[in-house]
Amino acid sequence: MSGLKTYNPKIGDGIFTIPEAARIVGMDNIKLKTWINKYWGEEYTSGERQKKVINFKLLIESQIIEMIRSHGVSFKEINGARAKYVEHFKVEYPFAYQPFVKNLKYDKKRLFFKQNDFTFEIRTNQIVPEKLIEEFLKKIDFEKGGYAKSFYPLGKDHNIVVDPKIKFGKPIIEGTGIPARIIYDFLMAGDDIKDLSEAYEIDERKINDVLEFYGRKAN
Repeated sequence: MSGLKTYNPKIGDGIFTIPEAARIVGMDNIKLKTWINKYWGEEYTSGERQKKVINFKLLIESQIIEMIRSHGVSFKEINGARAKYVEHFKVEYPFAYQPFVKNLKYDKKRLFFKQNDFTFEIRTNQIVPEKLIEEFLKKIDFEKGGYAKSFYPLGKDHNIVVDPKIKFGKPIIEGTGIPARIIYDFLMAGDDIKDLSEAYEIDERKINDVLEFYGRKAN
């Protein structure tokens, strides 16, 4: 892996290997790896084994861009629109930036954006569902008028949250700081849900959310 850049994350950046990121957003591992190679253009590694990693904002961008791409928009068109926005507004990760994603509009086979005097339009070969991105955005908490700050992979009515300020973004059980993976590993080793609930003083419903999160199939 010579030539790869070393990623030294700051507090709040988050750090995710490709398999970790794929599980969090519910994407196929190979699909996400291919997307990163095509779209990001730079490779960052972390740790002694030099694993390729991404940060939290790119993790959010990856899912939104894949949603758009899956409805007939090419990477080239998406990347071109993204680059124009980055250049105009000096925002590094527009698809994780609330003022950008909230202003994306759909009109059958047209995806367009308008903010003040800045506009762009992308034509698709499929009809884009009106609520395509809106439903995903319901899983995200944003800084006021800014970037995504946390993500609920199963939705906000569940208790698994990804917060890049906590444990570098590893999925945790909300309100506890306990990594979801720890509980899942105990469950896979045969520990009882009730016993874990008592030992960690967490509701059994939250433990069931752990099982649901790790049991999801990739799209």
